[in-house]
Amino acid sequence: SVLKLDDELNQNFMISNYNGDEAIDNDDGSCYYNTHHNFFVYGRNGMKNDFGGHDNKHHHNIYAYVSQHCFGIVSQVQGHEDEFYNNTCIITDSTTQWASFSCGEESDINAWPKLGYNSIYMTADIDPSTVGLCKLNESVFQATYPGVDDGTKVYNAPNNQQLLANAKILLFN
Repeated sequence: SVLKLDDELNQNFMISNYNGDEAIDNDDGSCYYNTHHNFFVYGRNGMKNDFGGHDNKHHHNIYAYVSQHCFGIVSQVQGHEDEFYNNTCIITDSTTQWASFSCGEESDINAWPKLGYNSIYMTADIDPSTVGLCKLNESVFQATYPGVDDGTKVYNAPNNQQLLANAKILLFN
């Protein structure tokens, strides 16, 4: 096959410091990464993907205290979508959009990412019921686009002790 197997990035504890931008920067053609069971702390976004990146899977990660979005990606070609599911993400800004992607009508050149079952926590003084995707709160988004982001929930700030306990389980089990 001319398609490579996924590269795995798993069971890492990474701290984004010195004005770090993203937990993982899958751009400039980055593709076929399977990023899972990691504990990422700080940064502006969790996963970033632009300039031709595609086919990147982020699942079962904790993105702790990102300032803007859990992920930010650009339009993707159908059949080569990124995936972001079963993650925990804690956002520090008072944004009402937990992720950023091209919300225009889906087409061959604008395929939406595969999403679902993420736990989103908001630490800023913002009502979690106002947070979602594509300028809709999460409940309205899920009702409007069934099957696109089933099971994702948005909460108030997490319990830090529980967050650290979950990170230990994630990294060492």
